[in-house]
Amino acid sequence: MSVRRLVPRCVLAVVLLLARGASADEQTTAPPDAGKARLQALVGTGYLGGPGPGGAAFVMGLRSRPASHLALAFDVGYSALAAQHGVQDRWWLVPSVALVMPVGAGDTQLEAGIGLGLGASSGYASGADYAAAPFSPVWAFQMVPAARLHAGFSTRLSRGLELFARVDVAALVLDDNSLGSRVGNSNPSLTDTTWVDLLAGVRFGLL
Repeated sequence: MSVRRLVPRCVLAVVLLLARGASADEQTTAPPDAGKARLQALVGTGYLGGPGPGGAAFVMGLRSRPASHLALAFDVGYSALAAQHGVQDRWWLVPSVALVMPVGAGDTQLEAGIGLGLGASSGYASGADYAAAPFSPVWAFQMVPAARLHAGFSTRLSRGLELFARVDVAALVLDDNSLGSRVGNSNPSLTDTTWVDLLAGVRFGLL
């Protein structure tokens, strides 16, 4: 069996084992209503950087807990970066899945997850070009695949309100696909396509 076929099967096996473990945990230790999905809104801000430019970032989204050790989320983020030559920006639309581990009595939780969605990276010659309309970057990758790993923690402040902090490591996936728009940068570097977020914010219950 080739490695290309073996890896997806191993990943599937791990996912099934995690799902079985989460289901068993829900049946044996959770209160009767713990299996119901809980929907939260999240909003946060922080710093986005990487091997090159850096700047402020903003994120908002939705998060659900279908099981005690599983979280599903979708977030939208944006950042404007002060580059060495001009200005860059990043934005993303990323669904994700995470493994959640309670700490102590459960008010604090650790999580680690992975996401795959769409993202963008653009470069402008100056701040004036960035602020001008219409959209006129020197180069841009728009609506291309984006992959992300994240790790973080959250703690409950009050009923229905949580404080969270997380680190994201993300990259645009440009190889082996032609999705999205790609203009003006035929040989992008890691500086143009990767980033690291340090984010903090709040989550509050909707349902």
